[in-house]
Amino acid sequence: MLDRLIITEDCSLSFNMNPILISEKYESRPVKFTGLWEENGWKFKIYAITHKKNTIADEKTLNIAKVFAKKCTSRFRELAPAYGLGYIILHKGMNCNFIVVCFWVGENMIRTHSMISTIEKPNEYTEITETGMNVCVWDAEIHNFERNSWVENILSYPDNPNEDKYIQSVFKGAI
Repeated sequence: MLDRLIITEDCSLSFNMNPILISEKYESRPVKFTGLWEENGWKFKIYAITHKKNTIADEKTLNIAKVFAKKCTSRFRELAPAYGLGYIILHKGMNCNFIVVCFWVGENMIRTHSMISTIEKPNEYTEITETGMNVCVWDAEIHNFERNSWVENILSYPDNPNEDKYIQSVFKGAI
């Protein structure tokens, strides 16, 4: 990726751009709230998004996500206080699969970590957090819902944030 980075004489940055090629027209995808995972004081809402040609996330995928979440929550603790609240997206996509782990820190910030696997090897995930490739157009709807729920249930009540109401507020439908 860095080989496409161009640094000009005036120190501005640019990338060699590619034409937009779309392999499939946008279609909504079903989202299923699969439950709440609680461990060691942490609470994560679990969402599954599935492309029509893929299969819904299975127990093995969920277990991989849980191990990944434990790893993510143990890193960078000194940057901002964490509250033990977040959500996980298990996205079985068109040509690859994603696990996205998100949790709230520093009052109003969300930490986002992601992994990817191929369709051919659906249980061999690789972390891609540092690439910045963390949110697709389908996942963005869940992020937006969770953001609004955080504002409505936590930030709007600084003297008495309602963690239970936040956890009980879940996305339903297709995106």
